[in-house]
Amino acid sequence: MEAREVNCSIPTVAMAALLPLVPEKAIAETRITVGRGEGVPFRREVVGANHLAYGKNGLGYGMILPASHDLDPQLVAWQREIGFGSLRYPGGCGGTHRFEWKRNAGLEGAYSVMGVVEFLAMCEESGATPILGISAHRGTPQEAAEYVEFLNAPADAAHPWAQRREERGHPAPYDAVWFEYGNETYHGMTCSTYKKGNYPVREITPEEYCDSYVAFREAMRSADPRVKLGAPLCGGGSLWDRNVLARLGGIADFFVVHSYANVPERADGDAFRALFDERSEYLRRRFDEIGAAAGPRARIAVTEFGARQTQHTTLAAALVNLSTLMDFAADSRIVHADYWQFVNEGFGMVRGERGAFVKRPTAWAFQLFSRNTLDLIVESVVAGGAVCAASGCPVVPAGWAGRNAIEGVSFRYREEGTAENTGTRYTLLPDGTHRLDFLDNRHSNFYQLSALLKGVPTGCQCRWRVSCDMWTLPRDPAQPIEAHLELVDGRGWGATKSAASGDSVSGIDPIHVSFDYMPLDDNPGTLLLRFRRTGAGAGSVFVRDLRVEAVPKAVPSGPAVRAQLSASASRSLGACVFINRSFEPQAIRFDTAGLLAGGAPATSAEGEVLSGPHAYATNEEDPRAVELRPLAVSVEGGVVSFLLPPHSAAGVRVSCSADKAETRVVAREPGRYECWPFVETAGDRIVVAYSDGERHNAGERGRGVFAKTSDDGGRNWSEPVAVVQSPELGATAVGKGRDNDGRMLLWTRIYGGDEPGFYLFRTADGKAFERISRLPFFGKGSQIMDVVNIDGRLVSLFFTGDYKTPGTFTWGVLESKDDGATWTRRTVESGMPLADWPTEPAFVHLGGGRILGIARTEEPGGRLFSLVSADGGMTWRKLRTNISDVANSTPTLLFDRVTGTVSLYYYERGKRLLKRRTASAKAVFLNPESWPGPEVIARGDENRPTDAGNPNAATLPDGRHAVAWYSGARRPDATVYMTILSPRLDTVPGKECFE
Repeated sequence: MEAREVNCSIPTVAMAALLPLVPEKAIAETRITVGRGEGVPFRREVVGANHLAYGKNGLGYGMILPASHDLDPQLVAWQREIGFGSLRYPGGCGGTHRFEWKRNAGLEGAYSVMGVVEFLAMCEESGATPILGISAHRGTPQEAAEYVEFLNAPADAAHPWAQRREERGHPAPYDAVWFEYGNETYHGMTCSTYKKGNYPVREITPEEYCDSYVAFREAMRSADPRVKLGAPLCGGGSLWDRNVLARLGGIADFFVVHSYANVPERADGDAFRALFDERSEYLRRRFDEIGAAAGPRARIAVTEFGARQTQHTTLAAALVNLSTLMDFAADSRIVHADYWQFVNEGFGMVRGERGAFVKRPTAWAFQLFSRNTLDLIVESVVAGGAVCAASGCPVVPAGWAGRNAIEGVSFRYREEGTAENTGTRYTLLPDGTHRLDFLDNRHSNFYQLSALLKGVPTGCQCRWRVSCDMWTLPRDPAQPIEAHLELVDGRGWGATKSAASGDSVSGIDPIHVSFDYMPLDDNPGTLLLRFRRTGAGAGSVFVRDLRVEAVPKAVPSGPAVRAQLSASASRSLGACVFINRSFEPQAIRFDTAGLLAGGAPATSAEGEVLSGPHAYATNEEDPRAVELRPLAVSVEGGVVSFLLPPHSAAGVRVSCSADKAETRVVAREPGRYECWPFVETAGDRIVVAYSDGERHNAGERGRGVFAKTSDDGGRNWSEPVAVVQSPELGATAVGKGRDNDGRMLLWTRIYGGDEPGFYLFRTADGKAFERISRLPFFGKGSQIMDVVNIDGRLVSLFFTGDYKTPGTFTWGVLESKDDGATWTRRTVESGMPLADWPTEPAFVHLGGGRILGIARTEEPGGRLFSLVSADGGMTWRKLRTNISDVANSTPTLLFDRVTGTVSLYYYERGKRLLKRRTASAKAVFLNPESWPGPEVIARGDENRPTDAGNPNAATLPDGRHAVAWYSGARRPDATVYMTILSPRLDTVPGKECFE
């Protein structure tokens, strides 16, 4: 096969900027193949970020426009570009400890910079799942249950708090499921920030927390059984963790972990490579500890992660964060992960004040990851491109081998914030053991004993290892105490945010403690060793054989490249993320065999690369120093080849078909809301009928129905012709089909005028439309759907209901035996609850009187309905499918008689995704819960979920599928699009026709 070059237009100058000058030598080759594992389903909620309920200057650190509670549209658009699947609120201790939801929701007095209503609106506009924190320091279970009612209950008389939500402008439930009970509750409210007003310092013991957790969870689930409540963990084998895991291991819906990576501001090639494996190993060990204590079914949310504050702006930090995302995606125990944080406040992946926002490298890394990670994470095997230690950096500095840096150094002890010690006593015992006595039961969460180490060598030459034997002796056995050691940059945590600590120790038996710390590159040669006691309890802490030694850095070995392979659920598409963890370019050869359906080799690929002039480049001075750029890739014989620059990451998407989905604009008019399209063919001509108005309102006066045609496969479109247009009428297209002569039919719904109702039009060429029949409305909210020809009979499904009043929900069948001139109506089901009401159905005739339909659900978070008939539509069965990745989605179906495949197209509102599922019609007719996973075939750009969707599909004369849909980038504008693509016919082994 001849090699195909894809996206090869990257300028030579740009490529030169990506690749440093290197000696002329052979570039290391990395070979990547697909492993044999079954794969791990990808949870998009692991691509998340934090948002704050607080901020400076009334701006919420940038998310809120000045003097308003409106969201900044640029930042919302960036969130969609980055592709977040999760957003967390109200953020850390500052937002959570004192959280009062009624005030925060604007129901009682003044509320925060960004209230929960604004946050949830942002989640809807960004297509992200919210995870909400509630305080463990204040409030009651009843208050938490009312919060859930406000968020999730229907707005009726039985749910007064939900009615308050409706008053705030959101009648529909938010369907918020994920909650955290407290934030880092183990350290109490010890910071001076929380000592103001009515919020005194309050320690919560692990036992108190567990009892309270159970009460809150029970109350919240009484309001909505779907609620999942998380419990925070501390880490390091702490007393808090041991108690919480033991008591809540079989109860908690998930456990919460916070973890920040230490990414030095400078490291040579070996140290740079070591960052990634050390981070992955730490996370694996941490998650395994939780699983061992809480059981194999324990689930984990990492609701704060990233690099430390002084390190997070670099390309190196972005690559480590990207590697961390890979760790989360590959671990089925991780249900949520949220980077700290999205914008500003020091840690933001986006920085800048009003009008001057900049994406930092981590924002680009997240964007690369979300665009190049599909439904199933597939095992990869990486070989070649080995990294070895060649710089000599592992050598311990002269004079420091075996030397204890703590010898001869005096300790200082005090209570934080006081001039003299009043609560502890320090003694150096004759055998050199350090003893620290706590004289009372006061809670403390700070450092009572410290030693400043001066003149230590720093930089990349070595790490510093702290080791000792440590134990505790409580005064009251029922009141255990715990403590740990920490090594900090000598300039202090506040100035550098650089430290490492050992596991917490609690118990009378000596425990050997050992941990390593790598100083910052600019450390002036001072380190601070500190003792920390956490929690309450009188007694003593003992530390024996304390040593602080310079040790060689870990020498990395193995491949320089880390790879993540993924595939769409149907295996029609593959996507890959690669990280070059070295300072040398790597030649990548990726054999795609085994990634795509049926073992088909990839025939096309496209890629992008994230890189910069050096590993520690930032966008602080030059906003484009680090960003995504095109990557030149080639495909030959199913092997994808490209050059991966030093210290970079790449995303590559592959497919086994050169025929890609093409999306084109059908109708776009500035200031107009072009929407609700229907597509059919007239000979070789494509016809699209759509509605034109000023807003999302089917009954607005002056709204008309127009049609456009294309004679070149959807590339160019004619001027619109009016089907229905009058200043006095409100008209929308609601269904399409064909008569017995193959002419296009179009149902329209018309409000206003002397004869409102449903009008059926017919056209032979898509340019001239004639009215052939009218039906009056037959119920509030009545609607007629597409027309299907079943052996000469024209059949449409209908539904009626006002979406609110019980007893009004109905669906049934319309039938015409005279080619649409007259119609009879028959109700199939009526009076069902809203959750059981199938709306906006689509169906296909499979032959032999068998009909397969799919209908939308009005149940928030519910699954689509399957409507099946084996007698031509005389009797029906209504069943649930396994399709729930919808939000008020309108489905459309196409059936291929040759292969027996049925293609379901639908739009996931809120996440801006046009999707397709392809299945054996026979299989899903008999088992509606056997639909395979979806493919994403196009992406929308709407700001609000309801301003998009309503796909409608037709089969073109050349066998390809045409899907008309709409999306609004900003109100009131909305655009009608057409996506054309080949059907997937390889998911069914052989024919499975019904005839």
